[in-house]
Amino acid sequence: MGRDPLALASHIAVYLGVSVQVVRYWARVGKLEQADVDHKGRPLYRLSDARVVDRAFRNSPRSSRNPQRRIVAA
Repeated sequence: MGRDPLALASHIAVYLGVSVQVVRYWARVGKLEQADVDHKGRPLYRLSDARVVDRAFRNSPRSSRNPQRRIVAA
């Protein structure tokens, strides 16, 4: 089996179509665990972990990115 790739927050953000601030927020609140650091000391995250967090976020009933969410006008 192949290794789970590690990536910088900026690369994960581009891959998932979210902002880098979102990825850093996930890490800060403990939803995304740092797996390692690169040669410059920047945090690296597992791509599979980021996909799981993103999927959970998109499926959240409170998420504006959830296609099932309905916006009700007042």
